[in-house]
Amino acid sequence: MNYKRKQHAKENIITQQNKTQKKTHTHNKAKRKQMSKKGVLPLMLKIIHDLVSRGITKKDMILIKKFKEIKCKMMLEDIQYITVYNGEHVLFFSQTQKYIESKNMFDIYFSNISLAEVNQCIRKYFIPSNMNICIVGEHLPSMQKIKELID
Repeated sequence: MNYKRKQHAKENIITQQNKTQKKTHTHNKAKRKQMSKKGVLPLMLKIIHDLVSRGITKKDMILIKKFKEIKCKMMLEDIQYITVYNGEHVLFFSQTQKYIESKNMFDIYFSNISLAEVNQCIRKYFIPSNMNICIVGEHLPSMQKIKELID
């Protein structure tokens, strides 16, 4: 009899755990559904709108330049990249542009870009007529809904 009680207690615990898991799953599913009403597209459009209206900050610019500088240095360690860079210059640009060594790339192309120039480019090019949207998934919004979000 003791064995039956233990077995019954185990079954009750497992049943409780399953109920808890189902509740958690249902809660998470409801939460995901609620979040999907907001969706990724409205979030992305809000970020773009914020960029256009406020631009990037000086702190952002410093971070971006540091990232780009490190990336340029890493590319200098890749012989394949250097070969492609030099080959493209010889094949496509040697008649029209002065050769810039790959080790000077960051200094020539990126270091002198100002915060004002970046924000000006954002305002110029981050406009609805330049936007292309590709939505993939089971539940696609209507074209009217997308246009409402953009406008």
